[in-house]
Amino acid sequence: MRIISKLFLGIWLSILIFLAPASADSDIQRVNNCWAMPFKEHMPSEAVIISFRLDEAGQPQNIEIVKYLPEGTSFPELGFSAIRAVKRCAPYHGVTDPHVILTFKHEQWPGQIQKSKNKP
Repeated sequence: MRIISKLFLGIWLSILIFLAPASADSDIQRVNNCWAMPFKEHMPSEAVIISFRLDEAGQPQNIEIVKYLPEGTSFPELGFSAIRAVKRCAPYHGVTDPHVILTFKHEQWPGQIQKSKNKP
């Protein structure tokens, strides 16, 4: 009887954890798992900042490349890979601010995509 009650409790806890809403930050951090960073021996840009808005369904809209870092550099493959990652990981639920700005840095991959709070 004890084995059955422990098994039932374990299943119940697993269901509760699975159904628990994810935090907005973890929802945005999923982008890291979707990002296939392009490889180039000498990267002309160290990072790309992208911006987008989320609709009511959590789908990204108006995704745009804000800028490459350092200023004055350009590496379109890096920007396009960031945009693909954002589209691939949608939808995003639980994000309170519909305007999202993310920084993709190749030196942090795999790692954390940085979410900006202010416009660059």
